[in-house]
Amino acid sequence: MGADLKAWRKKKYGTVTLEMVGNHIVIVYFDNPPVNAGNIQMVRELDEIWLGIREDGDIRCSIVSGVDTPYKGKHYFCAGADVKAWSGRDRGINEFEDYTIPRPMIFPRHAYECEACYNTGKPSIAMVNGTAVGFGADWAIQCDITLAAEDARIGWVYILRGIAPYEGGTWLLPRRIGVNRAMELLTTGEIIDAQEAFRLGIYNKIYPHDQLREATLEYAQWYAEKGPPLALGATRSLVYMGLQQGLREHLEAVEMAQGNLWPDREEAMLAWVEKRDPKYKYGGAKR
Repeated sequence: MGADLKAWRKKKYGTVTLEMVGNHIVIVYFDNPPVNAGNIQMVRELDEIWLGIREDGDIRCSIVSGVDTPYKGKHYFCAGADVKAWSGRDRGINEFEDYTIPRPMIFPRHAYECEACYNTGKPSIAMVNGTAVGFGADWAIQCDITLAAEDARIGWVYILRGIAPYEGGTWLLPRRIGVNRAMELLTTGEIIDAQEAFRLGIYNKIYPHDQLREATLEYAQWYAEKGPPLALGATRSLVYMGLQQGLREHLEAVEMAQGNLWPDREEAMLAWVEKRDPKYKYGGAKR
């Protein structure tokens, strides 16, 4: 018998909760009361979950959010790192000795989650349902699309803790909003409101808090149930590849990608001719 590629769905995680929506959408919730702060356990669990999403052929879209339990009258997507849990790491990193995935250890492991999320090969949406700072701010922009509640403040407060952003913010944020404004946010720790984040392009759209979930699921259902999965995956990969390529190199990658999209193309065109909705097939991400 082969490996159970859905085993990751059945596990009980300590800091993360999963919710399946239909057959093709999974919501990954930060679940670490009271403010969903990140810690070492969460990093490890997210690694396992992203690998599971990659290998599970039935998953076509992931959503990242925080368990929505207000604390002192405010909502939290993820209030950064659990400072108490992380504050001692510079005095010894023995807690990482049993970590089985080989990584550079300049900073212990923690900085690679944006790569793990990207490597699923599938669209992802951040459903920012409250304050997102530090670790949470980086997660808000790691996903392909970021939708937020009107009360979802965001800020890269790492600098106020004497560290540089961990989870890819120094790569991601300048590409979203430009170097000069990104530099200001990253080096001052300023926390901005949702309206300003939307104006800058950090958030794609903002919604009243009680409408955010419905709006996010509308996006996810396009990716998971209506869109051509091979073409969506290729488009996503080409966008990120293009950020690091010259024009000729990128056009060559585009040509190569087109050769793998025939099943989607054939079904989409046939459906158009027959005046029906397309019925795409998807076998999961390819190694």
